[in-house]
Amino acid sequence: MAKPTFAWLRAMAVAVPFVLSQSARAADEQKAFAIAKILLTPDRAELRRLSAAGYDIAGVNLKSNTADIILQGPRDSLSVMALGLNVLGIRSIDSLEIPDSNYKTPEKVTEIIQNWVRQYPNLAHLESLGKSLNGRDIWGVRITNEASGPAKKPTVLFNAEHHAREVMTVEVVLDTGDYLLSNYGKDPKVTKWVDDSEIWLIPMVNPDGSSQVWSGKNMWRKNNRGNYGVDINRNYPFKWSGCGGSSAFPWAADYHGAAAASEPETQVMMQFIQRTQPVFNISYHSYSEIVIYPYGCDGQHAETRDVVEPIGQAMAESIPSETGDGTYRAGTAWELLYDVDGSDIDWMYHDHHVLAYCIEVTSDQSGFQPPFSHRQSTVESVRPAWQLLLDKLDQSGIRGWVHDKQGHDVTDASVAIKGKNSFSDQPGVWRIKQNGSFHAILNPGNYQVSITVNGKTINRDVTVGDKVASLDIEI
Repeated sequence: MAKPTFAWLRAMAVAVPFVLSQSARAADEQKAFAIAKILLTPDRAELRRLSAAGYDIAGVNLKSNTADIILQGPRDSLSVMALGLNVLGIRSIDSLEIPDSNYKTPEKVTEIIQNWVRQYPNLAHLESLGKSLNGRDIWGVRITNEASGPAKKPTVLFNAEHHAREVMTVEVVLDTGDYLLSNYGKDPKVTKWVDDSEIWLIPMVNPDGSSQVWSGKNMWRKNNRGNYGVDINRNYPFKWSGCGGSSAFPWAADYHGAAAASEPETQVMMQFIQRTQPVFNISYHSYSEIVIYPYGCDGQHAETRDVVEPIGQAMAESIPSETGDGTYRAGTAWELLYDVDGSDIDWMYHDHHVLAYCIEVTSDQSGFQPPFSHRQSTVESVRPAWQLLLDKLDQSGIRGWVHDKQGHDVTDASVAIKGKNSFSDQPGVWRIKQNGSFHAILNPGNYQVSITVNGKTINRDVTVGDKVASLDIEI
């Protein structure tokens, strides 16, 4: 934005020292017109203030300690300055401009994954996991060397575009599928991953929101509920509206909806997790070059943080910054940014013991929709992170099968694993998959595994080393 305009805004902010309420902000035209870059103090307390006030925080740069705030109108500019923030600059954006046409619409995503099934019929299986609010398919692709029928293999999930404007995230998941399918039978590691696991890809969780982005609202974030939308990634049941990490105001960017799991897209994802019980999940977002792990509310950490956090740190260290200045950073949302409640990764971990992570790809230099020429470097930079998780499936942990004397799968058992060293004072609980199997990622050590079904409990002592331990339980 031109300097005279910026100076005028500063002058007005002094003359009119008010903080625009959320209702007044809604009166502005619901189209982003600018992005303000804010210099943060070392504790980044400004992010909490902005989040609590309902501002749309686009992303951060933890190296320069700055944050980008999306402004909805001139009054937003005034109120940001009236908050006493250190505004480094404001640049205008054209929110009516559609992204680079090489990015993927919902229709193009469907075309690509249908082509996978035709080209690799023995490896790729396409399934509509359910419908969005507006009736669009939410597609899942299962990649394994047994493309149909059950298999006692661990499951891993990679999903993208909970938030519609984050178009690069779709490219990351599509690249994952392309890489696995095209290198199967050529690269020994890829062949092993596809042979030994079920790799699920959900390239577009929010196809309705994506349609908004391609219809002249390129900063649209939420789904298509009403004329305001719900943030799907604040709509999951765990800690829903629980710690100030989302908004009750429908026009806010992080509006959590009228009730927990109120949105069809959320329900589709929950049903999928309950059915498949993934070992790992990566939910891709943009932007900020960070890796986030549970939990999102201030002061809370994952119960098995000695397992969860080192994996998140390793993934972050494996992804180079696009500026060439170091690597991604890792932490909880409240450590790196601000409180977040009702997120998918927190619900997956708490309710299903999925080791779930959010990776915020691209930097503030690229933003949500960089030129498509950035695509290849971005997807290549992220590959080591998802590949690290696939490698982890064969490393320290326990993989078990629970069955009766006739060899029939037992699916209604619970699995509690308690460390005899320092795993946890309380046992972690894993759910049995529909094929009677379970897979727990653990640090090396000695554990007691307790299988309970119909009031009967069987205990087994298991020593876990650097490789996954197998356990066969007959009930």
